Amino acid sequence: MFPVKILYEDEAILVAFKSAGLPMHANLDYERINFVGLLQETLAKRDGRPGYLGIHQRLDLGTSGLVIFTRCQEANASLAKQFSEHSLSKDYNAIRIERAGKLIYMPPNLGYSPLPDEAPNDCVIVYDTESRELSEFRPETAQEAGTLRFTPDGKTAVCITETDITNEDKTDLIGVIDKLYMYDTESGTKIKEIEIDTKSPLYMHRVYEDKVMFYELLIDEATDETRQNVQCFYMIDL
Repeated sequence: MFPVKILYEDEAILVAFKSAGLPMHANLDYERINFVGLLQETLAKRDGRPGYLGIHQRLDLGTSGLVIFTRCQEANASLAKQFSEHSLSKDYNAIRIERAGKLIYMPPNLGYSPLPDEAPNDCVIVYDTESRELSEFRPETAQEAGTLRFTPDGKTAVCITETDITNEDKTDLIGVIDKLYMYDTESGTKIKEIEIDTKSPLYMHRVYEDKVMFYELLIDEATDETRQNVQCFYMIDL
């Protein structure tokens, strides 16, 4: 069901592809299939003996992509240093397709980017299931496009923007939501702007008919799945 694909290997590192829906690690259910376990079994069967795999990164359950491992302990320090110093870059591509009323829509490929110039584009692809027309919905900035959600009836588009502030101990910048924008879907006109002064770093959001919920995501240690933290959220009236 989940074939192991090794794309590159030498004496120091190994690069393999993880499929979406496959847990990265073993959890409390030791019989559940997982990516690291499958890879270790594949190497042991191929080489006739257990092999060393140094783990330096992870991908979420629903995410597919490349994962790099070390094949010997001597390579651990070098790879760890590259990750910590960001000399080894990681690119994420996310395609999200959602439905609201008669509309099926796809926000920009890389989703939300804190800086407008870094966003991949500035429009949302929209398909009208009644007229069967494909169009582009274009808010004022690329940052807004990356966060766009339609209300359940598809009549209003809701976008957010954020700003960077220094955390309490002055050691790092964190992004916080500062404004929420509403657009009329049919005309593309901005119809409302809401200042948000909670200074909360919660930026995951779900849009309802008359409210927006901002929330936090957690990794469930028991299942290795990403889920909503039901104890950490707040609501904004539209």
